Amino acid sequence: MQYIEIDATKFLACILIVILHGIEPGGGLQQIIYLMGSYGIPLFLVINGWLLADRNVNFKYANKKASKYIKFIGVWILLIGGLLSLVQRKLVFIDILVDIIKGQGILFHLWFLLGVCVIYYLMAFIENINKTFLLNLCKSQFLILYISIIFTAIFVINLVIKMIYGFEIRDYIAPCFRIVTNGGYFLIGISLHNMKYKINKRNLGIICLTSMILLCILSKMFNILWASSMYSSIPVIYGTIAIFLLIMDKPLKIYARLKNIISSSVGVWILHPFILRIINKIYRISFGDIIPISSKIFITILTIVIAIILTLCIKKNRYLKYLIMEY
Repeated sequence: MQYIEIDATKFLACILIVILHGIEPGGGLQQIIYLMGSYGIPLFLVINGWLLADRNVNFKYANKKASKYIKFIGVWILLIGGLLSLVQRKLVFIDILVDIIKGQGILFHLWFLLGVCVIYYLMAFIENINKTFLLNLCKSQFLILYISIIFTAIFVINLVIKMIYGFEIRDYIAPCFRIVTNGGYFLIGISLHNMKYKINKRNLGIICLTSMILLCILSKMFNILWASSMYSSIPVIYGTIAIFLLIMDKPLKIYARLKNIISSSVGVWILHPFILRIINKIYRISFGDIIPISSKIFITILTIVIAIILTLCIKKNRYLKYLIMEY
């Protein structure tokens, strides 16, 4: 089933992720804008959870989804790996795969698909042991509160470790294996789907604004540069929920007018790192290595526009559209 509200939420999540990668950590205004992208990945995970709420996630379903995603990743590894192998005169396919798992390198963003596969198999494993456990858990009206407590504990522990030892837990766990945070947002999505609630746009707007302010304060107070370090924080948890509910409550007519653009979300997500890399390279050759915040904002907007145009063009080709998961 296709939900245009979900497509709109996906598109916003993609825009936030492009902001995350385009602005990069910095000081002052740059860090504030960068942190706005902190909601992108959690929002994507919530969307995936929401879509799974009515499904029986068993091993058959997990195998089907994993097969689709791994084949897709394989195509990109062959494409990029083939080009780099020719340029570097050595085989780099394994290196690229390892980089994807680590969330590094030219295809760093594809870790997300592996992370989703890990969650699918974890859910299937739990389902196989106890068929009613996940169902009862996701029906609990206190589930989001429980997840918030667990996330807060992780955030505080991570902060203490960083202050004492100078590193973070995330430094030693590949992003696709961060089961607690990734799985937590999945469960939040399922919980939101099952929950009966009344939307108060004003209150949700206040929560979003408060979340963004607190996020910037936490980053400044504890010298937290990376957005991924904030995923387990209260501001990101409730900011993500508020953004999700706000977008899902918008009139469908608004989204219908932008249907073609909104439906380009996956293509924007897949293509934006390559576009960003090329534009940044051109900028540095032309104007120098230091890119001011005004130029970063322009480059990020230009990247989004080019990615949308390229996605809409690629969709029309029956062969190329596989590269943006349109199949």
